[in-house]
Amino acid sequence: MRWSVAIGEFKGIKVYIHWTFLLLLFYIGFANYRQTGSTDQLLLSLAYILTLFACVVLHEFGHALTAKRFGIKTRDITLFPIGGMARMEKMPDSPKQELLVAIAGPMVNVVIAGALFAYMHFSPTVYTIGFPRGPMTAEMFIPTLFLVNVVMAVFNLIPAFPMDGGRVFRALLAMKLERTRATQVAANVGQVLAIGFVFLGLFYNIWLVFIGIFIYLGAGAEASQEYVKRDLSAHRVGHLLMTKFTLLRAEAPLSTALAALLDSQEREFLVTENGEVAGVLTRDAMLAGLNQFGQSVAIGQIMRREIQYLPPQLPLTEALQILTESNLPLLPVGYPGQLLGVIDLENISEFLLIQKATQPPQAS
Repeated sequence: MRWSVAIGEFKGIKVYIHWTFLLLLFYIGFANYRQTGSTDQLLLSLAYILTLFACVVLHEFGHALTAKRFGIKTRDITLFPIGGMARMEKMPDSPKQELLVAIAGPMVNVVIAGALFAYMHFSPTVYTIGFPRGPMTAEMFIPTLFLVNVVMAVFNLIPAFPMDGGRVFRALLAMKLERTRATQVAANVGQVLAIGFVFLGLFYNIWLVFIGIFIYLGAGAEASQEYVKRDLSAHRVGHLLMTKFTLLRAEAPLSTALAALLDSQEREFLVTENGEVAGVLTRDAMLAGLNQFGQSVAIGQIMRREIQYLPPQLPLTEALQILTESNLPLLPVGYPGQLLGVIDLENISEFLLIQKATQPPQAS
């Protein structure tokens, strides 16, 4: 993942740390050292943060390994200052499977909290459960870690997207309702809860306001994504492919592409090399190439080569996912040696607008 550093791999799933997480470690270390002047205190605080985020990684692996049981791959797990993110190919369509995948993460935190509680209960050391009032101490390390895992489990089970609890709630609803309807109901409930968080935050804790905004936006995004998936699910790439497009040659100068850009509505072009589609030239790549190399640079030197053909029978939902994840607005349709057309994000967006315009208005 961009701007991230790989730190390990387990069961074929790579784990990354985003650069902002490293800034968090630096800030915590600097703040603790400035407050106490103790190297031991600095190391203890960093150890606590790293242990906490190890719990976050285990939480995400709970999702990933459960999804793997149902044949769903997880591309990677990335640690951010606000938590972790497991990039799964998709959520299961089966409500029971989605329920198991969604609840697996919080259950990992429950198990960790249970193990820590058992350790404190049977340990000869007397622990006081609570959060430290100042810098982290060795005596508060385990009780604080226990409480944080409890909070992570409870917070993630709030029945609102984008938390795990929203997916659990949607899965339970989808056992009785159509999936899109279940998603909308879950999103509505989540947004009502979000408004409640914002209201409480105005009087008690400003962080609740930010949490409420995060939940409100996440719930709306999840509902929109499900409607897009519904509208695209019955259609294939072959239904939308465009057959009128411009092909550029890899050996041609950039000036050729700039002329084509100015002479049409196209912003991206397929590029051929030795008679085969070899890449995609985007408008951004043209401008960057023009600035760096000038108009005489060969198109093949600045084009994107990591492309794939989309077969015409591929579902549009999968095509949209491939386009989004490859960060390419346009891809060829067909097979190597047999170019049938192209499809791009703008074409899919226009198709969705047409679908929405032709649907009868819903009764209120």
